[in-house]
Amino acid sequence: RIHAAGNVVASPHHVAPAVGRMSRRDWLVPLSMFGLMGGSQCLFVTFGAWLTDDFSFGANGIAAVGFALGAGELLSSISSARLTDRIGKERSVALGAGVMIPSALALAGFDSVLPLGLVALAIFIIGFEYAVVSMLPIATNLVASAPGKGFGLVIGAGTIGRGELTFSWEVQGVNASSTLKGEIQAGSLSGTYHSTCTEAASSGRWTVALQPSKS
Repeated sequence: RIHAAGNVVASPHHVAPAVGRMSRRDWLVPLSMFGLMGGSQCLFVTFGAWLTDDFSFGANGIAAVGFALGAGELLSSISSARLTDRIGKERSVALGAGVMIPSALALAGFDSVLPLGLVALAIFIIGFEYAVVSMLPIATNLVASAPGKGFGLVIGAGTIGRGELTFSWEVQGVNASSTLKGEIQAGSLSGTYHSTCTEAASSGRWTVALQPSKS
């Protein structure tokens, strides 16, 4: 039968499969990652200042809370694979985001009650981790024949969301927190700051030259 079919002609050149294009609906995936990362970072950069200002937590206390939250993230990551396969990737992302929203609202409403606030924060982080992990297989299937392209695009969108919102909202220290906002204008990065520390509050403007000035 093999001889009857004739000789098989093998091409010396490898032909790569055609890379598909993303539809308008597909762009919702990196946009969703941008929102998830940005929303989570708003809490990640402020919960330390919340514990310090409202409950006088020290460095050891904040580290203990961070370790516990990390354990919750690990548990969510491990258990998410089985649940994601059971209910579907898109539903899993929606479920994780749906858990984040009421948890953030509960934290805002009960920020003066430490146990409730910590529980709300933990549930928020578990929902966030579950949504992000469930979105990764969607990212690899986002662009036909190019899983790395889709994955890199989604991860890049999440990195931009986390970095931009961190810069725009807050930069915090151990005993103080500062709001730093800025924009690029006329060859320099400038903006305003407002700091609240244990001794006195201060505010003003700052400027960083992007190019060396000519004398």
